[in-house]
Amino acid sequence: MPSKNILKAINFDDCSHRQYTIFPANAPEFGLVSYLESITLHMEKFYWHTYKKKYDPKNNKNILLAIWESMSNCQNHGCKSRGSFSHGLFLGKAGVCNGFYDGGDYFGRADIKNQWESKIPITEFDLTYADGCRVGVNGYIFPGSDRIEIDTRRRVLYTVHFL
Repeated sequence: MPSKNILKAINFDDCSHRQYTIFPANAPEFGLVSYLESITLHMEKFYWHTYKKKYDPKNNKNILLAIWESMSNCQNHGCKSRGSFSHGLFLGKAGVCNGFYDGGDYFGRADIKNQWESKIPITEFDLTYADGCRVGVNGYIFPGSDRIEIDTRRRVLYTVHFL
């Protein structure tokens, strides 16, 4: 679960929703894209049925890019030791929070927590994954998230998007 501060910020209440999804390290791109499509439909239906609030699809760009880039980073960098990674989706009245856990040690570091939460651009990259173009965090996750929080004890990244 995200921190109490995040839950309060997104107005997470008794009507709110949370779900966890686990992906194998070798999940095909098609499966991840299909998952993103299901998240969009899920948000639209949830906000309408729960709060009688029409979900604005303009929110999708930032939310889905942050999810895609974070899942891609989990898959290509962090989950090698565990063989899987997970995504937590938390839908509150005022916003969406995504949690990402890949079993790696990266988000257990205090310097990384400070850098990500302050949105200080990343200049050193993991070059073991040759296909990447090194723009995901700086170009999509940082600017597309209204708030970023890292739980160093559990090694979880949270991105927050206000509606």
